[in-house]
Parts: sequence; C-alpha cells; structure tokens
Amino acid sequence: MFFQFFYFPILIISALIYWTLPNQKWRIAFLSLTSLALIYFMDKTALVIVLGLTVFTYCIANRMEEAENKKLHLIVGIAGTVSLLLLFRYTLFSSKIIYSLQHLFSPQSKYNFQNLIMPLGISYIVFKHISYLVDVYRGTVTKGSFLDFVCYGSLFTIFGAGPIERFAKLKPQLEAIQTKFQTVYFNEAFIRISIGLFKKLVIADWLGFFVSPIWKNPNTHHPLIISLTIIGYGLRLYFDFSGYSDISIGSSRLFGLKIMENFDNPYLAKNIGDFWRRWHISLSNWIRDYLFLPLSKLSYIRAWMIYLAPPIAMTICGLWHGSQLHFLAWGFCQGVAIDVFQYFRKTKSRFIKTLRNSSLFTFTFVIFAWVIFNYVPSLKSNLLNPVQYLIIVVSIPLILYPIQKILGFVSGLKLFYNTRNALVLLIIALAMQCLVNTNFIYMNF
Repeated sequence: MFFQFFYFPILIISALIYWTLPNQKWRIAFLSLTSLALIYFMDKTALVIVLGLTVFTYCIANRMEEAENKKLHLIVGIAGTVSLLLLFRYTLFSSKIIYSLQHLFSPQSKYNFQNLIMPLGISYIVFKHISYLVDVYRGTVTKGSFLDFVCYGSLFTIFGAGPIERFAKLKPQLEAIQTKFQTVYFNEAFIRISIGLFKKLVIADWLGFFVSPIWKNPNTHHPLIISLTIIGYGLRLYFDFSGYSDISIGSSRLFGLKIMENFDNPYLAKNIGDFWRRWHISLSNWIRDYLFLPLSKLSYIRAWMIYLAPPIAMTICGLWHGSQLHFLAWGFCQGVAIDVFQYFRKTKSRFIKTLRNSSLFTFTFVIFAWVIFNYVPSLKSNLLNPVQYLIIVVSIPLILYPIQKILGFVSGLKLFYNTRNALVLLIIALAMQCLVNTNFIYMNF
C-alpha cells in the first residue's frame, strides 16, 4: 500500500528538489537523506542495519586499502555482513538453537527470538556491500566518499529488490560534478515506469488474481487447469519482477542515474546458461563474479570447475531466496541443469544439439522448476494419478509454444519505447489495475 499511495508523489517531489540544488554534493546529500527517511518510514530496523553496515563496510574497506594483509580485512568484512543476513534470513533455523542456549544460561528469560522479522531489503544491501568489499580488495574500484557510499547503500529507487548495482558503476555518476538536468532523463524515466506499471498492474496482478486461488488447492482442479496455473505463476513472476525492475530503473533515471538492466527476455533463452544471462541479470552476474569464479579457483581440476562449482553456487543462490528446503532444491536443480548443458555443449549429436539450443525446451524446464521454487504443500503426488501427470507434462510445452512466439513478437516490435505509446500503456495500467495484488513478489526475498 505504501508503494501505491506514497511512492510516486515522493519520487516526483524528490526529483524536483534534487535538480533545484546548486551542485552534485548537495544533490547526493539530499538523495541520501531522502532514501534514509523512506527506509525509516517503511522499516525502522532496516534503517539501523543500513547505517550500521554502511559504517562497518566503509571502515573495513578503508583499512583494507592501506593494510598489508588485505585478505584478513576482506574475510572480516564479508563475515560481518553475511552473519547479519544469516541471523535474520535463517532465524527459523537458528532460533531453536538460540532459544535452547538462552534457557540453558537463563531459564527465566522471556525473549523469543522467533519474533525476529527480516528487515526490508537486507538481502540486496548485503550483496551490494560484499561486492564493494571484494572490488576494493581486487583493486577494481577505489573507495569513494562516505556520502557517496551512503547513497549507494540506501538509494531508495533500488533498495527493496534491486537491481544489485555495483559501486564501480554508480560512483562516477555520483561524482559527476557537471551533471545538469536533461529532458531525456524525464522521457526515459516516464517510458520505463509506464512499461513497469503495465507489466505489474495489468499482466502480473491479473495473472495472480486467477492463479492464486487455484494454486492454494490445485488438486481439486483438472490437470489442464493445473498446467495453466503452473504457466501462469511463471509468467506472473517474470512480469511482476521485470515490472519492478523497470520502475526502479526509470525512477533512478529521474535523478540522472543509469542503473543496470535486470532482464533481457529470459523466456526466449536458447539454453539454461543463456537463461541465467537474461534473468535477474544483476543477481546472476553477482553469483558469477563473487561465488562461481572464486569457487572454480579452489581447484584446477576440470571436473570441479565445470561440474561441481555450478551446483554449489546455484544452491547458495537458492538458499539466498529463503531457508526452506524447496529453495535449496530449486537452486540445486538449476546447477545440475547447467552441468547437463556443459556436458552436452560440445556433442555432435543432432538430437542433443536441438535440445541444447531449444528455447521451448529451456522455457519448459524453467516453468517446471518454478513449481519447486513456489512449493505448494497441498500438491501431493498421491492425489494425482499417472495419466493426470502425463497430461500436465505434455500440455505445458504445447501451451508455452504460442506464448513464447507472442513474447518474441512483442519484444521485437519495440513499440512502447516512445513517450506517446508509453502514455497509452500508463492509461491502460491505471484503468485496468486489478486492485488485489499490490505487493511485489521479489520484495519477500
């Protein structure tokens, strides 16, 4: 509800004030204070964490640049940020241990650690801080001013669910002293925000309106309805999250900031590797640069680098989404799929080549994988017979084929990337909004 009623008025007012300020330092200070104030309004605990992590990470990075033992500072910095994420993200697991220790030393203690709630945006800010620490360690970025780093860590336009921007890319923009308002900022922002609102309010929310009731109790419906529900969830997740990313990128553009793209038609990907280069690009790149590459260097054995590092990295990616086992299983499945693709990448078999470069096959696998991601306890195997499963397995790719063709056709038109057509999309979005699902799915992660 905050997003619907308060976000855009605050965004517009903030942008107007931002560009009336005399120089870039004043603008960045204002943008930082605005971001911190909005974080406080949405989640007071998140503000405390943002300020604490900002001071901690910045100090560690400063010491790291001057220290002889840079690796020790890097380990301390990463351990500090990750431990905070683990405390909140996995509180359901850790609370039992903490609760037992608590009663061991103080049987009369009344505090219940199960009341801990994960603060808004903590996953994304931890990833940004880790990337900053590693980049300083590697020498790919030099520490900026403390004010720039505060703005980087708290920027409200990308705080809730990314994209996970790198400090190396944002730093030059924040330091651009000669930056002046240009009408292109407004035009680009308007187009991206309008497209994002259309994706969210018209496509994602209406899909959620029809899909959610069936998803809660799928076993009472016909297998074809279950197939449509599975597909509907995958489409909803994409349009919801890509819509959020469009709004975030467009909102940042109002302040003259260019944020990295987060989606590139992932459901048109030819293989699973290509999919992860197109889906949640900022997270995929983060996993590649800060998980997979370090893991692959632990051993120069080819089997380790090609077949063991991907499942480990993707399993950690799954756990990042949540502590439940179905997230772990989803991540592991993605890693195994990458392994299979790597194994058959150089095969000369015509059949394998077809599967390896089949966008429909990839689309079908990804949609089925979302079933694991969005685990539904009510979907029990003993309630579906083999014939029903067969109907689901066969029908999903048949339904996905025309959907993929439509997605490819629309993406190729580029009709909506001008102000006039964006205005039409905005009007449709405001007129046809579902008024049921107002929260973005990925803000839960």
